[in-house]
Amino acid sequence: MNGRPGDSFRIERIAGQQSHRRRLLEMGLIPGTAVTVTGVGVFGGRILRVGDARIAVDAGTAGAITVTESCGG
Repeated sequence: MNGRPGDSFRIERIAGQQSHRRRLLEMGLIPGTAVTVTGVGVFGGRILRVGDARIAVDAGTAGAITVTESCGG
């Protein structure tokens, strides 16, 4: 998943090990959910707004999240 602050997407799927995917699902990163990028870290991580929560993910985790193109703000 790439994106700049303000970009919004809808999660399609999350790749990776089952334990890793389960943890992301527990945090609200669920296929079909809209997310907005609110920040980008120095090493490529992303800060995401999911509902009322803000979630920071590292670059590897962000890369495992497949999203649709921008779905608006």
